[in-house]
Amino acid sequence: MPDVNISEHFSISITNTMEMMLESDVNIAVPEYIEPNTSGYDVTGVIGLAGDIQGVALVGMDLLTAKKIATKLIDADENEFDEDKNNSELADAIGEFSNIIIGGAKSRLGKTVSITYPCIVISENHVAHRPTHIPTLKLTCQSEYGSFSIEYTIQQVGSQSANAA
Repeated sequence: MPDVNISEHFSISITNTMEMMLESDVNIAVPEYIEPNTSGYDVTGVIGLAGDIQGVALVGMDLLTAKKIATKLIDADENEFDEDKNNSELADAIGEFSNIIIGGAKSRLGKTVSITYPCIVISENHVAHRPTHIPTLKLTCQSEYGSFSIEYTIQQVGSQSANAA
């Protein structure tokens, strides 16, 4: 299960990313346990974690929010992403956004953890399937760019016990 402070690490990373990269405030809801394989998003950045903490974290959002975030991150025209839902620049921008958030949380953990390159899924209302034997926590975020969520299904390995929240 996630360490007791893991949600705090993600929240700090989300806040820092939004302030520094998007010049925006963000409201982050209280973390909640969710049933695995239930969240439907249009765009998702998926990043694996390995080492003292193992599992997967994702950053999910609807297509409009993804376009708004990408537009700001790469200083693009908002209409640039309208023609092609699988636009590689959109995927690159959301991959970077996901990497910054997950990487920022990882750096705060104080543990030996490696993260994978982000894998970006762009498909209407898709579901990311995760292990069902590990709890999944969700942080729902609201900003001027729209709503997005961080979900993580992770466990600490080794002799220390872990608590979720």
